[in-house]
Amino acid sequence: MGMKRWRATEKADDSRLHDADPSTHHRARMHRPPRVRASAEISSLVLTALLLAGCLHAVRPDSIEIGEWPSYGNDAGGSRYSPLTQIDRGNVTNLQIAWTYRTGEVGGVAPGGHTAFEATPLMVDGMLFLSTPYNRVIALNPETGEERWSYDPKVDRARRFALITSRGVATWLDTYPRADRVCRRRVFVATIDARLIALDAATGVTCADFGRDGAVDLTDGITIGDDCGCYQMTSPPAVVSGLVIIGSSIGDNRAADLERGVVRAYDARSGALRWSWDPIPT
Repeated sequence: MGMKRWRATEKADDSRLHDADPSTHHRARMHRPPRVRASAEISSLVLTALLLAGCLHAVRPDSIEIGEWPSYGNDAGGSRYSPLTQIDRGNVTNLQIAWTYRTGEVGGVAPGGHTAFEATPLMVDGMLFLSTPYNRVIALNPETGEERWSYDPKVDRARRFALITSRGVATWLDTYPRADRVCRRRVFVATIDARLIALDAATGVTCADFGRDGAVDLTDGITIGDDCGCYQMTSPPAVVSGLVIIGSSIGDNRAADLERGVVRAYDARSGALRWSWDPIPT
């Protein structure tokens, strides 16, 4: 197969993905797609894979390893740089759609009316991992777009949230020998209702040994100022040296005394709190 790039977009009308004018497709793919927001309706979320025509067998055997995108910004420094060179200025116009996956995340008017699909899919161990605005986590076969598994954290869709978005997930490989090897590779998602959830990357099942039945309540120790749904997690955590480090999104200009923007680190295996840091201590 040819080297792929994945594009996540939001479309109210999926037919626009198949415009009859092929030059329109070419121009669209040469630019990073803008963030699309649905204020009146949670539109259908579409993940489109692109490949180079004529390059189906032109990839070196180690291409999957060097082509991984293991975290939101690719590397630990968040450079968002890829060393891959198969797609360049000379052949980018030959890109064609390889497959399209629709998440099925559709619905009526969201309370608060501000919804955005902003996830950057990760590619790790030959799998694609992404999240939807309501924090559903989906694992796909990057070759075919076939769904391997999906997990729904059951965020209350009738509840008002300041932001309804998720910029993606994080992964961590446990190198400690395990007899059962369950949850050796973990996928972490931080939710808009302030939970940190650990999933088995192979199956999408929650890791029972993490927190309480696979989840940590991120409101513990935080005084919530009101019921506006303004204390949230909208970005993936950073995973460093076996620690899952997470901040928060806080709605400002609401009151003099708001939630604390504490940064916390949790043990990637157990979910135990290891440290916390308040950037504006009292």
